[in-house]
Amino acid sequence: NKAVFTEAVNTGREVEFSYNGQHFFESRNSYSDWYIYCEETKETQSFSSAQELIKNTILQGNNINNLWKQISLDCIL
Repeated sequence: NKAVFTEAVNTGREVEFSYNGQHFFESRNSYSDWYIYCEETKETQSFSSAQELIKNTILQGNNINNLWKQISLDCIL
């Protein structure tokens, strides 16, 4: 999952994914504004680069890099 997610983010694609009953959306507003949005909580996490997003995203209090086995990639746009 991490390799597919990382490649999608690094190439500017949008990703919809699920973790522990919540649905998330990864996208970007501009070259320096990447974000993760949670549909249930309406929370947005913003990052200055794809690398920062991949390194620092927090899902339900846990770093995304500790959760890849529990994350379901639903759609890559």
